[in-house]
Amino acid sequence: MTDSRAGNTPITQAVTDLGRRIFDLATETWQRLRGHDAVSQELLKDPFSQQAREHTATAELLLLLLHVSDRVAATIFHKALPTEHVQTIRTTFISAVVGVAIPAFIQLACAEQDAAERAETQADLVHLYNTRAVQYGLFELNGQEVAESGALLKLGAIRLAEAIECPDSEAVLHHATDAVVLSLQALTRDVPLQQTIARLLAEAR
Repeated sequence: MTDSRAGNTPITQAVTDLGRRIFDLATETWQRLRGHDAVSQELLKDPFSQQAREHTATAELLLLLLHVSDRVAATIFHKALPTEHVQTIRTTFISAVVGVAIPAFIQLACAEQDAAERAETQADLVHLYNTRAVQYGLFELNGQEVAESGALLKLGAIRLAEAIECPDSEAVLHHATDAVVLSLQALTRDVPLQQTIARLLAEAR
């Protein structure tokens, strides 16, 4: 498929690029977060598990960003399409994005695993994504200002603190909340999320 307004660039490539950008945003957000003293000190308490905790935190950020991407897309699709078409295009969109972002994470976090182990880890992460989608889905997004959705931000920060095994650290929770806010701002302002959704809509019509 191509979008005539964007030359010959396939829409499938645009969605692939979006999935990769979301993965990159998750890793960049984690790198900023781990730079805070409170976070780095928690990681150093157990150097043997540090890498695993870092990967877990990155995964939690990625799953949150993917969930919000799905929620933003669903809102736009509901406004622009007949009801009977919304679920199909929504599923197509998020499946494609998840299908890029999660394998990119697996390649980062599971470089030493063989193909079968990677496949199992990827299936576990997809299952966790579905679990998180149910949990995060309990909280409304504040329109397009997703970075102001208080309950969602709080739960996202808690999941990050749990990932690095310090859920009771107020300092870590504070930095984690800030990190989630910045990542969601970047998702809606710097990552071509809505532009890609608009192109997908143009193809669907």
